[in-house]
Amino acid sequence: MAESQDLQKEYADAQGIVLAVFKTKLGPRFIGPFKVVTKKGLAYMLNLPKKMRTHPAFYVGLLKRYQDPAQVSVEVLAPGQRVAAGR
Repeated sequence: MAESQDLQKEYADAQGIVLAVFKTKLGPRFIGPFKVVTKKGLAYMLNLPKKMRTHPAFYVGLLKRYQDPAQVSVEVLAPGQRVAAGR
């Protein structure tokens, strides 16, 4: 009886252990950019590094188009300046 209780306690204690956390509340939502290898219907095969250890096919809805940071315009506000409503 004591042996089965020990096994049950060991199993219950192991249930709360998180070995690897990939999604965190304040972590990055997107990583990359990665090259597209092929397109099959609504799925894209990406050239991922081996260390990611995940399947390289992703649904198009999970992907985001790459925007070159040099092409994106950023409007800088002066101290005390407010953004107009409706923008």
